[in-house]
Amino acid sequence: KAQTILSNILVALNDADKNTVLAHYSLVGVAAGKAAVDSYFRFLSQGDQLNAEKQLTIYNTILAGLNDADRAVVVAYFNQGNQGVNFALSTQGAVASASSSADNTLYPPLSFPVSSINDNDHSGANWEKNGGWNDATLGQYPDHVQIDFNGQKMIDRIVVYTLKDNHGKHDGQDDPDENAQFNLYGITDFKIQSLQNGNWVDVPGTTVAGNRNIKRTFNLAAAITTGSIRVLVTNAMAGHSRIVEVEAWGLAVQGQPSITVVSPNGGETLTVGQTYTLRWKANKIDTLSIAYSTCSSCLDWIVFSAPASQFYDPTTGDYRYDWKVNIGNMVMPQKNVQIRLTGYPFGGGVLFDSSDGFFTVQSAGSSTNVALASNGAVAAPSSTYSDSAGRLFPIATVNDDKRSGAGWEKDGGWNDGTAGVFPDWVEIKFNSLYSLDKVVVYTLQDNYQNPVEPNDTMTFTKYGVTDYEVQAWDASGLKWVTVGAVSNNQFVKSTVKVQGGRLTDRIRVQVNGAKAGHSRIVEVEAWTVQDFWGG
Repeated sequence: KAQTILSNILVALNDADKNTVLAHYSLVGVAAGKAAVDSYFRFLSQGDQLNAEKQLTIYNTILAGLNDADRAVVVAYFNQGNQGVNFALSTQGAVASASSSADNTLYPPLSFPVSSINDNDHSGANWEKNGGWNDATLGQYPDHVQIDFNGQKMIDRIVVYTLKDNHGKHDGQDDPDENAQFNLYGITDFKIQSLQNGNWVDVPGTTVAGNRNIKRTFNLAAAITTGSIRVLVTNAMAGHSRIVEVEAWGLAVQGQPSITVVSPNGGETLTVGQTYTLRWKANKIDTLSIAYSTCSSCLDWIVFSAPASQFYDPTTGDYRYDWKVNIGNMVMPQKNVQIRLTGYPFGGGVLFDSSDGFFTVQSAGSSTNVALASNGAVAAPSSTYSDSAGRLFPIATVNDDKRSGAGWEKDGGWNDGTAGVFPDWVEIKFNSLYSLDKVVVYTLQDNYQNPVEPNDTMTFTKYGVTDYEVQAWDASGLKWVTVGAVSNNQFVKSTVKVQGGRLTDRIRVQVNGAKAGHSRIVEVEAWTVQDFWGG
C-alpha cells in the first residue's frame, strides 16, 4: 500500500519535485502505509515546496488509486495530521447567512444568530445565548445555512455539528467526536450544496438520512472549488433545524496569481463542429475570459467573464472547457489560430496567456460542388463551336452534373469555336464566395459514341485537353490568379488541388493545348473545403 501511494505521488510530479518527495520519504521510510502517508503529508505541510494546485492534483491522484476503505484511511489520516485551513471561519473572512433565524421576538429572551455557526465553537454551550443557530419556522422544511467564503476556495472536507442533548452543561462533549450521538434536538436529514456558476449543486457523498451523529465529517472523494456552500436541512428532531458549527477545510493557496494555457498549445489540428477540451492551469484566479485569435489584433470570445471555479477539473487539478470548434466564416484551413486567456486574480489586476504556438482549424469534411448550375453557378465560354449540320456544344453542359459525354454532338459537352487557336477557356461564376479545395476537369473520352462514367484511371488518345490551368478570380487585385496547372495530360478525369483553400467567387479553366485542334470539356467541378457558410 505504501508503494502504491508513493507511485501515485511520483506520477503527478516533474523530476525536480519527485526528488523533493523522495528526500522526505527517506527521512521517514516507507515500511508501512502509515509511514508513507505520513512522509507525504509532512512534505505537503512544508507549504513552500508546491503550490496548492499541484498539491491538489497529487492528493486526488492518490485517492483515485485506492479502494473505498483505503481512501477513507488516507483521508482520515490526512485530516488528523495536516488540518489545512478552515475557510468557513469568520476569521478567514467568511460570512454566514440563513433561511431564517429564531430571535428574541419568537423565543424571548433567547438568541440564535447564524453568525455563531462559524465562530470555531463546537460545544453548543450557552445554547440559548449565541450558542448556535436555530431556524424560525417550526415544523417547516427545508431550512438552510449558507457560508460565503472570502473568494473561491478549494474544499476537500466539510464538517457539520448539530446540537447535543445535554447542551446546557460542559460534559466532556464540548468538542464532540465522530461517535457522539443525539436523541433530542439534532438535524436528521440534510445535504450539502456548493454554488457553481450561479446554481446550487449537490456535493457528491454528502446527502444524509436518519442522522444521529452530533458531528458529521464529509471527506470528499474529489475536492471542489466554490465560493459558497450551504447545509440544506429537510428534517430534524423537535421541529427545528439546529446547527452549532459548519467547517469547510482545504489547502491554503500558495504562490502568486498565474494563468497558463496547456492545450491547444501549438501544432494541433482541430476540426470545425467537433468538441475539443481546452485546458489551462490557474492559481488565485477569480474570473476569466477565453477567446481564440487568428491574428495579432483579432479576438473572438468563446467565454466572457465567467467564474474560474466553474471550469475546475478535480480529476486532473487543472481547468477545462469543452469547446465545440467554430471560428466563424474563416477561410479553411486556418493555420494561425491561438487560444488567449484573460484572468482576473482575487484582489484585482489582470493576467494574460496565449498558446505558445499556432494550431490549425480545418473543415468538418463536408464538401460541396459549387460549380453546379443547380447550386446557382453560371458558365461562360471564350467561344463555342457551331455548324450547319446542327451539332450543338452549349457551355451550359459543363456544369450539369453529367460527366460521360453521352450525346456528345447534341448537348454532351463544350467544344470551343477556334480550331487550332489557343488558349480557350470556360468560366464558372458561383452564387457566392467559397473556399475551394479542388477542381475536377472531365474531357472527352475516345469512345464517345458509347461512353461510360469516367474514373481516375481512364485515359484518352484522340480528343482530350492536354495542357490547362485552373485560375481563380482575385477580387482585390482584379485579376485571374493561377492556382493549379496540368501539362501533358492523358486522363479523361483530372484533379487540381487548390493550395491554401483560396477564397473566390469564380474560376476558369484555361486550355493551352488539346488533341485534334479543339478544346473539349465535358464537365467542371469545384469542390469547397467545407460547406463554407455552414461552418
